[in-house]
Amino acid sequence: HRMDSDKIYAAISCYLLLGIFWALIYALTEEIDPTSFGRVMPQWGGSFSDLIYFSFCTLTTLGYGDLVPHTAVTQTLSYLEAVSGQLFVAILIARLVGLNIAQMAHDRRTGENE
Repeated sequence: HRMDSDKIYAAISCYLLLGIFWALIYALTEEIDPTSFGRVMPQWGGSFSDLIYFSFCTLTTLGYGDLVPHTAVTQTLSYLEAVSGQLFVAILIARLVGLNIAQMAHDRRTGENE
């Protein structure tokens, strides 16, 4: 299979969907236990946009710390998301880039062009 930009775009889309998926899981935990999350600042409204924000901060391991998991379940989910986000980038994206570089080198050697 030839490596093309569509595969890279698909991987980016999967990464973004991964963040939304985790936000949905956090919304479910918040629905079951409204004390699952808390803000350092008292204006936590429990909105889905706050959970998307938390999810992407966790997925990228940015972690501002202004929205924090309060229960063991949400703490566990948070570290699982952080690990999955890092593995996604380290394994899938690195593999796609490596395949792209190898394909470009092969094309140069053989004189092939897209």
